[in-house]
This record gives sequence, structure tokens and C-alpha cells, in this order.
Amino acid sequence: MTTKVYLAGPIQHASDHGKGWRERLKKGDISHSGEDIEFIDPMDKYNTHEMEETEWTSETIVEDDLKLIANSDSLIVHWREVPTCGTPMEVLFTKRMPQIGEAMLSLASQLAEERGTADTVEFFNAAEEAGMEVNDIDILLMAAMKEEIPVVVQTSIEPDNISPWMTYHADVLVQDFRDGVNWIENEVNDGDAPEPNLLDGDYDLVTV
Repeated sequence: MTTKVYLAGPIQHASDHGKGWRERLKKGDISHSGEDIEFIDPMDKYNTHEMEETEWTSETIVEDDLKLIANSDSLIVHWREVPTCGTPMEVLFTKRMPQIGEAMLSLASQLAEERGTADTVEFFNAAEEAGMEVNDIDILLMAAMKEEIPVVVQTSIEPDNISPWMTYHADVLVQDFRDGVNWIENEVNDGDAPEPNLLDGDYDLVTV
């Protein structure tokens, strides 16, 4: 079984637009075996023939990325000290959206039982009444059908200098990509990769 690993990290403000580390992972330069891992690169969508004529807007970019995440089994996050907004939002989506989706499916099931209709119909009716777009509903459904997606954060920043919001939503912190891949191979794939070196951070209360 192939594990799909989404590669999250800064693009717009990264010096190479986030290409270098993603390409190294995809080429197999940073992995234990790599045979059972498929890296999902959000930048690949810009390089396909079908997408060459696409008019890229914030809507098309974000919705495409969210669908890729919803279809993934794990995330590797390359966390850097550059201005970024999308990466932490992707992490939050990964951790919170399955819970929201499960809650909505549960509500739909309850409504369906009361009204004697199909769960799926009730789900879409409830989502549409809430003003959700069709793409958003599709993403929510995909996320709801999955268990929580593990998040691996690779960073050269000292852990205690990273926002608690990032470390809270990360399953593990690593300094080296290879450790991140090894963790996924062992914890997600039940593999026998070398034991990864993990980072740990403590926080001091900030007072003013």
C-alpha cells in the first residue's frame, strides 16, 4: 500500500519558490526506501499540460491544495522563518477538518433518521443551507472519511522559538528530512526504517 505524503511549506516568499527540497524528496535523495511512499507536491499542478491555460486565483489554488491534502495520508511541513500564511492553515486543516466532517456526518445521520431520508442527502442539504460551496462540501466529505492525518514538521529553527500553535498541531518535530520520512515509514507504514531523531521544545511563559 502506498502512503501519500503531502509536501507543505512556503512557496511565494521562498527564494526558490519551494522547489529545491520538494524535488530532492521526490527524487528519492532523502528517504530510507521510498518504495511505499508517494510525495504529493502542490507545485506539480502548475507543470501539467492540462493546467497550463488555467487562470490561477486564490480560490483555485487553495481548493486544489485542500483536495490534495484531504487525499493524503501524512504531511511533511518544511517550516522556515519566512513570511507565510498558507502553510499553517494547511496544518490546521489537516488536524481539524476530519473532526468537523465527522461532526457534520453525525448530524446528517441524526437528521436522516428523524426524517427517514438518506444520510448523504441530509448532509448536502445541511451544508448547502450553511452556505457552503460544492467544492468545500467535497473537501469536507473527503476529510471526514479519513482518520486524522499525521503532521511531521521539519525545521532548523530551535523548537522553543516556534509558535506553540505549530508544535501543538505537529505530531513530531525533526531537523532532518530523512528523520521525518523514517518516522512516517515506521509510524504510518509499520516499516523498519532507522529510528529517527526527534526534536522537543519547552516554552517559558512570556510576560510583559
